[in-house]
Amino acid sequence: MRRKHGLGDALSSGAQQAITEQSYGPVIAAISQLPDAGKQDGSIREDADPGDFLQLTGALWRAASGPEDRSPRMPALILDGLRARP
Repeated sequence: MRRKHGLGDALSSGAQQAITEQSYGPVIAAISQLPDAGKQDGSIREDADPGDFLQLTGALWRAASGPEDRSPRMPALILDGLRARP
């Protein structure tokens, strides 16, 4: 049985570190717009930050493909966890 590997599996740890160091700041700046807008309109909880969102969604590209693939339902779970409660 052939297993498909995700991007995380394909990169060496050194390559992953270099990419992370170069891209973390710009990615966090871009992602900040999402929770900030949600906080303003009350749809995102006040204690959520861009790092939370990045770490939670990071699980999506590491999700196994095949019968165990949980990635289709993970975005809804992530967003539900970020949603503000009345």
